[in-house]
Amino acid sequence: MKPLLTIIVPVYNRAGLVVRTLDSIAASTSCAFNLIIVDNGSTDDSLSTCQSWTESHQEQPFPIEIFSCTVAGAPAARNEGLRHVQTPYVYFFDSDDFFSPDFVEAILPWLEKGKWDMVFVPVQQRNEQGVLSIRSYVVSESPAVQILNSMLSTQSLVFRTDWLRSIGCWREGLPIWQDWELGIRALAAHPRMNWCTQRAYHEIQIHPDSISGKSMADTWRQSIQTMHQALCFVQHEIADASVKEYCLRALYWRAMFMCGLQLQTHHAEGAATYVSFAQHEIPRQRWSVRCLGSCIKRYTQWGGRGAWRLALYFIRK
Repeated sequence: MKPLLTIIVPVYNRAGLVVRTLDSIAASTSCAFNLIIVDNGSTDDSLSTCQSWTESHQEQPFPIEIFSCTVAGAPAARNEGLRHVQTPYVYFFDSDDFFSPDFVEAILPWLEKGKWDMVFVPVQQRNEQGVLSIRSYVVSESPAVQILNSMLSTQSLVFRTDWLRSIGCWREGLPIWQDWELGIRALAAHPRMNWCTQRAYHEIQIHPDSISGKSMADTWRQSIQTMHQALCFVQHEIADASVKEYCLRALYWRAMFMCGLQLQTHHAEGAATYVSFAQHEIPRQRWSVRCLGSCIKRYTQWGGRGAWRLALYFIRK
C-alpha cells in the first residue's frame, strides 16, 4: 500500500545537527512515509552530509529524496519539497529537532479515518536551560486566536497536500513567523480540522542559533514585516465582517504586546514602530480595545507573562 504521508525537512547550514534529526526520523516505529530533504543553499557541509546520510540509509523501508532550493528562506525550501509530494498528506519538520519515534504510528490512523484538511498535534520544546514543556496552544479554529496564541506552529500540523496547495502554500519572502501567518490563512479557509491532543510529540530545540530561540525583542524588523502581511490578508481576503473585526482587534493587541517587549528591553525604535502600526495602519479601534492594548503594553513592559490570555478573554466582547 502506498504511504499516506510525506515528511519534508528543509536544511540550511545544519551540518552539525541535521544527522541527529534524520536519525530520529529513521528510528520511527512505523516507516509508512516518504522523506524529502531540501537543502536551502547551505554554505557549509549540510548538503554533502545529507547525501552521505541518505546513501548510508538506502536499506530503509521508506524512500528518501534530496532536492535543492536556491531561493533563500525556509518557506521557499518547504514549497520546493511540497512540489515533489505525491502522498495525500504532508508534514514539515525542522532540521535541528528530535522526531518522536511513535509519531507516524500514532498519526496514521487519524489520516485513514477521514479526509481532514489539517490535523493538529501538541509539541514539546526544550529551552536553553534544558527544561522540556508542552508548547502553549488553544483548541480553537478562529484566526483571531491564532493571531494571539500562535498555536498552529510548523511542527504541530499535518496538512492534506492538495488543500495546502489550494490556500497558497507557505508565503515566501517572510523572514520569520511564517507558520503564524500560514495559520491565520489556514483557519480563515475553514478547514476540516482534527485536534489530536492526547499527548505531545517531538522535542523542539530552542537555542541561540534557532529562529525560535531568538528573542521577539531582537527581531522586530522581521516580525513587523510579517504582521504587515497578516494585516493585508485580514483586510482584503476575509469577507466575514465579524471575523475581520476580531482579527483586527487581535492584531492591535499583538502589536501592543510586541511594543511592551521592546520597552522591556529598552528598544525605543522598535516600540515606536509597533505603536505606529497599531495606531495608524490598523483601522481605528474603539476605546475599550485601545485601553486594553495599553494595559497589555504596560503589563508586558514590566515583565508580565501571558498577556495573550487576557486579550483572548476579551476578543469577542
